[in-house]
Amino acid sequence: MDENFFSGLRLTYALIGGVVLPFLPLLLEWAFLLILLIIGVLIIVFIVKVLFFFLPAAIVALVVWLITGGDRLLTGIAFLLIAAISIAKRK
Repeated sequence: MDENFFSGLRLTYALIGGVVLPFLPLLLEWAFLLILLIIGVLIIVFIVKVLFFFLPAAIVALVVWLITGGDRLLTGIAFLLIAAISIAKRK
C-alpha cells in the first residue's frame, strides 16, 4: 500500500470522527441520534408494511406453485394478479 491510501484514511477519519463530532455540543448529538432513530424506525415500519402487503400474494403464489408442480409462469401470474387486486382494493 502506498502512503496516499493511508493519508486518505486519516483524512476520512479526521472528517468523520476526529474533527467534526467532538465539536458538536451534547444536545446537538442527542438530536442527531434521535433523528437517526426516527428514520430507522420509519424504515422498519415501511418494510413491515410492504411484507404484509405482499403476504397474501406470496401465499397464493406458493399454493399455485405447489399445485402446478413448480410452474413459474403460472406462479408469477398468480402473484401479480393478487398484488394488483390488493392495490386496487386499497385505493
